[in-house]
Amino acid sequence: MKPRTLQLLTALAFSIIASPWMTAQAAEGAAAVNPCAAGKSANPAENKSAQDAMRSFVGQQTAGDGLMPLVYKGKILQLKLLPSDKHPDAFHAGVKKEGNLFASCADFIDPTSGKKYDIDFLVNKTGGNYNVVQPIVHSIDGKKNPYDLSH
Repeated sequence: MKPRTLQLLTALAFSIIASPWMTAQAAEGAAAVNPCAAGKSANPAENKSAQDAMRSFVGQQTAGDGLMPLVYKGKILQLKLLPSDKHPDAFHAGVKKEGNLFASCADFIDPTSGKKYDIDFLVNKTGGNYNVVQPIVHSIDGKKNPYDLSH
């Protein structure tokens, strides 16, 4: 099996099997419906740790061809980081915190369709470790995609 096919199948299986568990884990630390819009700002050390976890996660997912697979509404998207003047590395600077859950965004583009995606990364802090537990589509071409972590 080709490495890219294996990566896509792994992403799909991961999403189907682990997503409900990860969302439940993330919800334990979340009081707000959308942590990127609510919550308090993380302190500088937490901000850096959460951002490092996001960058590491994206780096692992995009290894090889620079495309990050993400399941959205039953389809596997192939997204590429979208640097801009405002966000030179595509990652937004602010990190919000609710309990042990941190959230921040990064900008991506679907190179095939040209659609721009704002992806929220939910980062859970367990002990001293920060790990991405779920990437979520926050908006597509500026149109918000509401989600609720309380379910």
